[in-house]
Amino acid sequence: MKKTQSLEEPRINVFDSQLLFLLMRANLTVTNAFAAKLNHSGLTDSSWRVLATLSEIDGIIVTHLAEVTMLKQPTLTKLLDRMVKLGYVVRKGNDKDRRKIEIHLTAKGRAISTELLKLSQSFEQEMMAKEEVSALKEQLQNVIDLRWSSRDMLSRRLK
Repeated sequence: MKKTQSLEEPRINVFDSQLLFLLMRANLTVTNAFAAKLNHSGLTDSSWRVLATLSEIDGIIVTHLAEVTMLKQPTLTKLLDRMVKLGYVVRKGNDKDRRKIEIHLTAKGRAISTELLKLSQSFEQEMMAKEEVSALKEQLQNVIDLRWSSRDMLSRRLK
């Protein structure tokens, strides 16, 4: 006798037990939910990452901003063009190295950044209890730290 598939989304056990798959699904789920919250502001998740980063590291150079925000440099350049037109950021040359371009928040950018950081914090509170969010952040940071320390050890071995 043939099994009929239910109308519910099928569960694939191998994916439920794979850390990489779970992290990707969690990222997609949370990012999409937050993007829906951002819709009212007309900004994207990428814009939010840039504004949030600049609220802490104003004057960061484009190369580092791309790395921190996890955006490819050509994508970031186009995004920055739009953000300049919106009046959120300005580009300034670096006094010591003219090849390096620094990105700075404008007053308008700082104001929207402050609003979006509050939105992000309230989103976290809606998602999970404060203690759960803190514990999850700590676990994820441990995973990130392991990856970076492994990369650093490997690069030292290669030198």
